[in-house]
Amino acid sequence: MRYKEMVELVISPSLTVNSDCLDKL
Repeated sequence: MRYKEMVELVISPSLTVNSDCLDKL
């Protein structure tokens, strides 16, 4: 797996979680 793909896999879920948290604020 390429580095960029790994980074996207890690960043995407955290972005989703962050936006979920922001929606609840």
